[in-house]
Amino acid sequence: MKALKIIVIIMVVITAGFGQHPDWFNYTNGDYIADIVEDGSNIWVGTTGGLVQINRASNETTFFTKINSGLPGTIVSALEMDANGKLWLGTWGQGLASFDGLNWEVFNETNSGLMGNYITSIAIDGDGNKWVGTSTGLCVFDDTEWTTYTTSNSVISSDYIYSISLGEDNRLWVGTNGGLTAIDGSEWIVYNQDNSILPSYESVLSIAIDSSGVVWIGTRFSGLVRFDGSNWTLWGEEDTDLPYNDGIISIVIDGDNNKWLATIYGGLVVFNDDTWLVYDENNSDLPDDDVLTLTIGNNGEKWIGTRSGLVSFDDSIWTEWVTSSNPLPHNYIRTIAIDGSGNKWIGTHEALVQIEDSIWTIYNESNSAFPSIRANAITIGPLGRKWISTDLGGLVIFDDTSWLQYNRSNSGILSDRVHSVAFDSLGNAWIGLSSSGFSYFDGVDWTNYSRFNTILPQSYVVSVVVADDGKLWVGTNVGLYIINGEDWQIFNEENFMMHDQRVTSIAQDLEGNMWVGTRTGFVYFDNNGITRTNYFTNNSGIPDNQVNTIAIDDQGRKWFGTRGGLAVLDNETWTVYDAFNSGLPRDEVNCLDFDLQGNKWIGTYSGLSVFNAGGIIPVGIAGDKTEPSRNYTPRLLQNFPNPFNPSTSIQYELQASGQISLKIYDISGREIQTLVSESQTAGHHETRWTGKDSQGNQVSTGLYFARLQVGAQSQIVKMLLIR
Repeated sequence: MKALKIIVIIMVVITAGFGQHPDWFNYTNGDYIADIVEDGSNIWVGTTGGLVQINRASNETTFFTKINSGLPGTIVSALEMDANGKLWLGTWGQGLASFDGLNWEVFNETNSGLMGNYITSIAIDGDGNKWVGTSTGLCVFDDTEWTTYTTSNSVISSDYIYSISLGEDNRLWVGTNGGLTAIDGSEWIVYNQDNSILPSYESVLSIAIDSSGVVWIGTRFSGLVRFDGSNWTLWGEEDTDLPYNDGIISIVIDGDNNKWLATIYGGLVVFNDDTWLVYDENNSDLPDDDVLTLTIGNNGEKWIGTRSGLVSFDDSIWTEWVTSSNPLPHNYIRTIAIDGSGNKWIGTHEALVQIEDSIWTIYNESNSAFPSIRANAITIGPLGRKWISTDLGGLVIFDDTSWLQYNRSNSGILSDRVHSVAFDSLGNAWIGLSSSGFSYFDGVDWTNYSRFNTILPQSYVVSVVVADDGKLWVGTNVGLYIINGEDWQIFNEENFMMHDQRVTSIAQDLEGNMWVGTRTGFVYFDNNGITRTNYFTNNSGIPDNQVNTIAIDDQGRKWFGTRGGLAVLDNETWTVYDAFNSGLPRDEVNCLDFDLQGNKWIGTYSGLSVFNAGGIIPVGIAGDKTEPSRNYTPRLLQNFPNPFNPSTSIQYELQASGQISLKIYDISGREIQTLVSESQTAGHHETRWTGKDSQGNQVSTGLYFARLQVGAQSQIVKMLLIR
């Protein structure tokens, strides 16, 4: 039987402090919870979307990102609080930071003795030394000097550090992907298959020490291990209720000496030295069985971070908490396209997203005819239709009202794995497929080109472009093909025409020249397709040789999305943007497109970025390309009552007079009703929503959003209607 669940509707506050990168704005999903720590007044949550602060007295939530604060990176992978109340944060790729509530300090490989910018764990000993685990070694910082330990200068079992824990005796326990290391001053002891119950090369993911000094060890494959200094005990899935083959990634011990275990895909497990209790998605309100981290608050409440969000549990009631400041469903952005009306179409790893003005609509298998959770490419076709290349669902066409799907069972298309679509001057579609060549579709008939009827070998057709002269450029994993009627030109490694035949992208510039990205650099073809030049990091400005995407803006500048950042070629001048010198959440850029205002929409593995060197025009806001003021923040209060039936009061405060709108949306992003759309004076305002849509019809039970928009600033609260 499930415990009682409640949804706490909290006021969401997006911090409006100084910005490191005023020309950038990021949309990131923070539902993946990496670490949690409490300081007495606040719960601090490290996510893949930044840092979240939850004030326990007011339930007010504050979001810190690299755009609105001094946070150096988007992925906060580790947290620890020192004795002075200073928060120490590890990021994944941008080093270590400290935050005292006002000031930020950043430590990385460039400006400090930190070895490795990928932080896995942090612990602070009784002397205030910071022990920092990285993917390349163990570091200790005494606020002045750095010392590093690796397999080359110490006996530590491996350079990849998973976990660090400190006992009451100040002994340090370090878990690596090669065993367990205990550090007591100058004495180091390594535990592995030779002197312990730990199997060979077992990864120690987590460590906790109980009040008796017993060390509890969570492993990747073997189960739970107990070590009292002399004796070892192992509990595996064969003789316990531990989920099968699921690693124990975090351990905390409560006041009753119960061990709470966060497991990979196995849920939350409680062990009291005798019996096992498992909480999972089936018997509780745990949002995901992949539990990543947990902590126990001062009042005994358990805070549990999963791959799909944050919950707290007081042994009877589960409470969900918001850790994302925007609706982006996943941080892996696979493709972006912007239609003629300025709508943004974004393919993520989990759903298709439409951003129309400031309204987000999420399409997936549960709420639409969109057949696949993964869109490989989105192409805006004739009449503004969206042609969506999916990973396993074939080709999908969406005209903003209805969905049309072509797959192997209902059409002549050769594969359900579609990579790209291009249109010729007559509106016919050329469709790149996985392992099957490419298809031509005139709206009625299909013609297929494969290894069975052309010189094309079995290959992945990654990119298809119809050039201005009508030639078809086909990029595959085994070379580039330029097709002009019956004439096929081949460029690959075998004929020494390309340095790397694994094509990733193709773009045509304003002069008709072609730019072809590969896994090792890019190739320039002049407009006659004959003269070509290979470019790499050593003879161009690209920061990494893997070029994932190329796009040409309306001024003729070439934009290269690479594994090492975003590079721009303006005539002969190169500019590089990466996660250290810009607002990019991550170096690897997968895709990009340009909107009508000149903003660049950039997809990465860690979220969606918007960039404009002249200042961003926010989504849905028209006007000059200037940075919106960060000093004017309206305040949208939580509705009351909540949950409610049949009506609820919504109050808000304005710091200055201006045009405002207050609208209601359902969980899919569809606008339900406009409550206020007018110019109002500064001060306190109140309105009511009666649970009806714009036509006066009562809406059903469910979760709804009130969104207050004042100029460039907006705030959202969740509301629960129960009929």
